[in-house]
Amino acid sequence: MNQPSVFISCVSPEFRQTRGKVANILTGLAYTPVFQEIFGTESGDLRQVLRDKIDACAGLIQIVGHGYGAEPPTVDAGYGRLSYTQFEFLYAREKTKKTWLLFPGDACIRDTSVEGLDLPSDPAHPDPAAYQAERRALQLTYRDKRRNDGHVYYDATNDDELKLKVALLRDELAEQRRAFETWQKEVLERLTVTTEKIRAHLLESVERTHQNALAEAEKAKGWEERERLRQAAEQARAGRLSRIDELAASFAEIEGTGRSTQIFDEMTRILAEEGVDQALAYAATKRPSILEKVKARAIATREKNRADLLPLLKSAQLQADRNQPAEATCLFTEILAVEPDWSDALDAQFWFLITQGDHAFDHATLAAGGGYFQAAETVVQRLLKAESDAPRSQRDLSVSLERLGDCQTQSYLRIGQRYLRMTQNPL
Repeated sequence: MNQPSVFISCVSPEFRQTRGKVANILTGLAYTPVFQEIFGTESGDLRQVLRDKIDACAGLIQIVGHGYGAEPPTVDAGYGRLSYTQFEFLYAREKTKKTWLLFPGDACIRDTSVEGLDLPSDPAHPDPAAYQAERRALQLTYRDKRRNDGHVYYDATNDDELKLKVALLRDELAEQRRAFETWQKEVLERLTVTTEKIRAHLLESVERTHQNALAEAEKAKGWEERERLRQAAEQARAGRLSRIDELAASFAEIEGTGRSTQIFDEMTRILAEEGVDQALAYAATKRPSILEKVKARAIATREKNRADLLPLLKSAQLQADRNQPAEATCLFTEILAVEPDWSDALDAQFWFLITQGDHAFDHATLAAGGGYFQAAETVVQRLLKAESDAPRSQRDLSVSLERLGDCQTQSYLRIGQRYLRMTQNPL
């Protein structure tokens, strides 16, 4: 797990240099500084982006200046009219994050003079002075509230004193670190337990699928066909078993991290406590809302999209492992329709197609198996574009070429066999 992080909040045009100095101090204290650049020219509403960043932090340091800064496109339902910077502090406090307020004095360096702050970006604005005055008044009100609402704050007359104030937070930051380490230990212990529970349910699911495959093999005509199907079932079982530990660990490792969501955590809990079928049933109820939510997002929220899609991606893998190819195919199609370059999903789809090709090779026709292998080759080419030098994509490429080679070899053998039959039994 990563070292704990602290969000640094300020109006960028006023205190970008100061924020950099605070970030350096935090780095020296073994914290990861986090911040969001906002200049007032971004389109859309950035509040969810800020929520996500702050949620993942142990605390927030705000440098409170005279600048109001950019504001959301709509008045906030909970806080009223405010700037993004003001929102950052109020949201962190609402989430009971540890928060610190720093008030730099007039002698502290500002990247933009107070007179140059909060002017309209449109040079043709009819009344720049009134525009600026309105925002200056809003920021003054905010400053007064922060000084009088009982929250501890620190004044700094110059930059040296400001850096000293940040360094003096060492003890409070150390307390946050101890809390983080305690939480980290608890998470690691829970991860181990969760992994074992999930692994047990996955084993049960694999064995159930295996028994179903053996039962189908017994229905075949002829001992040779039954024996071939039994061997194919054993190979399929071995393949699924080889992936169980990785799949179980992936659920537990994602749970509760920045990659997880409430839905994913609930799915993981259901999988650990109730099994594969119930986890899939739960994910299915969330499927329409997840897809609708993901399709509506912009490129800037791609990582969040993929976190939300994780329950569906894992559902696709679980469906594949329980021999439900139609449902798995549908899920892979829906996921990659909204995130076509997602390497994790492409890799999972590739192995699904390879498994289906192997199954078709044993149970159907050479042409059917070859069709799956050709589809897998298309997927692996997309994966190579997404992560060209990654060991995973190179491994997948090697497997794809091997399967296509085997398919071609079998095709040549069958052509040869037909030719021999024709020559031995001429018309």
